[in-house]
Amino acid sequence: KMDKDKEIVESTFLKDFANRFELTEIKKENYSGLIFSKEEFLEYAGKSGIDFIEKRFSADALEDIPSTEKMKKSINIEKLRKEEGFPESVYNGFLFAEDAGEIPPKTKEHLEKMQFNQYSISQLENYAKGPFKYFMERILKVELTEEPTEEVEALELGSVLHSILFNFYTELRSKNIDLSDSTSYNFNEVKDLLFKIGREISEKVFYNSEITFFERERLFGIGGKEEESILYKFLENEIANSDTFKPKFFEVSFGRTHKEETDAEISRDEPLKVADVKLAGKIDRIEVDEKEKKFNIVDYKLGYTKPTRSDFAEGISLQLPVYMRITQLLLNEKYGCNYQPGEMYIYSLKFDEDKFGKTKIAVKDQASLINEIIEKVKFYVENISEGKFNLSLLERREEKVCRFCDFRSVCRIQETADR
Repeated sequence: KMDKDKEIVESTFLKDFANRFELTEIKKENYSGLIFSKEEFLEYAGKSGIDFIEKRFSADALEDIPSTEKMKKSINIEKLRKEEGFPESVYNGFLFAEDAGEIPPKTKEHLEKMQFNQYSISQLENYAKGPFKYFMERILKVELTEEPTEEVEALELGSVLHSILFNFYTELRSKNIDLSDSTSYNFNEVKDLLFKIGREISEKVFYNSEITFFERERLFGIGGKEEESILYKFLENEIANSDTFKPKFFEVSFGRTHKEETDAEISRDEPLKVADVKLAGKIDRIEVDEKEKKFNIVDYKLGYTKPTRSDFAEGISLQLPVYMRITQLLLNEKYGCNYQPGEMYIYSLKFDEDKFGKTKIAVKDQASLINEIIEKVKFYVENISEGKFNLSLLERREEKVCRFCDFRSVCRIQETADR
């Protein structure tokens, strides 16, 4: 009756037609119980049961339809996929399950050798959240085509900030400047150094892709005011730090070649073995109390997201506990004595965040947590080498995994949503 906001005039032809013929309205109900396609028949068979189908239809009627044996198999597979906990089956992502049949030797060999691979913590966290997602990305190597964007990605801005802070603290270390000791430096000189390094790096990184006005303002000062910038807020926070732990090492890399900026004093190209798993990564910052022989680790974030107790318990947040163990190994190797873990921190660098700066990750028993997380790392690598790539078993998987996953349209997770 309407075309957008315009009323449509009733057709005079249809009026005359209705006056000359007897009309009957055809409704959906007129076709209930009828089947018009192979897909509708298979749906009907699934609801009615194969035994009923075999009794009702002749062999000739089912000539173009999959065999009843094949239909039974399909129905059983769907039932299996909807069972609680995803029982071990090749149809639930367990590649070496009993119903998998004969596995190609190369496939089996490839997966079994993965226990000797080098892993980053983010890779293992991805497996913990969604083994099937890991399978698509890391085993099948399915790549997504993404739309190009002119905006500065958060990852890109984060990389710039990491580089600025690394070069700034490396320079301070070479000059023996301690920001918590105001007698060892001139504030304006330190501030000018930080902003100089920041501009040099941002101009270099964004040489071919112009940094957005807003990002530049956040980095160097809203309306040209340095006091209203990420860099100035960072400097203020560092100067206010009055504890005995001093920033000592930055961008500490292990298990990767030093193509990026890394701390040459402590970084290493070889991976570090933890629970027989080769690990690679980069620790943003290590703070050391040399007198007490203790250390903290600090992870820079562009926002204010920190792991929760449930994240640790579910084994989906591995980074900080594992990095505590890695840092202990690196410091003990460097100094030849036993350094003990202190605290884990998230350092928010989000400009408009009230909680800008360091936030401690409070845990009841840190030593037990580290050991539990290390065991999970070992468990995940064993599962990968054993071909276990089921859907996510997390209680809040929609919130923590599925809504961010690019493969949810092919994993059948929606079929289990009503469980």
